[in-house]
Amino acid sequence: MRLKELDYPEGSILFDVRYCKNPESFEVIYLDPITKQLEVKYEEPVVEIWFLKEENRTNKYQIPQVEIDKCYPVCCKVSQIPKTIAINVGGEYQKFYEENKDSVDRKVLVDYMNRCPWVFKSDFQFWLLTLFNKQMSIRPSETKFFRFGNSIGVCFSRVFNLCPVILLVKW
Repeated sequence: MRLKELDYPEGSILFDVRYCKNPESFEVIYLDPITKQLEVKYEEPVVEIWFLKEENRTNKYQIPQVEIDKCYPVCCKVSQIPKTIAINVGGEYQKFYEENKDSVDRKVLVDYMNRCPWVFKSDFQFWLLTLFNKQMSIRPSETKFFRFGNSIGVCFSRVFNLCPVILLVKW
């Protein structure tokens, strides 16, 4: 599985990215600079997770960064993150995954697998910001998204570096 090149018009502004479970996809809402309208696009939910190579796995706790040549990437769908971690790390993480994949709440399983000290970027929300921020000028964390009747409101916190701006869009 590989990451897909994103195709958005230059100057697009990101409003929101949501993970949809059924069907599994990323719902990307952005302002198209050409049409000046909010657009919705559905992307395949493939993420890239980085693993510390076995010969470099000397740490017992999570570390914030490491040289890239000491790691290798693996791409998978969001729903497959715990399984991918179990396969690539093995040991206690694979055992925990196999014993609990059907019986434990999914959030508990994901949280446990993400604690592995040899895994980077397995929290896909961080990945969303990184991926979509490459082509868009405003990150989701800088916007507030809300519904108002048949309209969608978006509050920008730094569009003009003056004050928050609220835009209501007929949906």
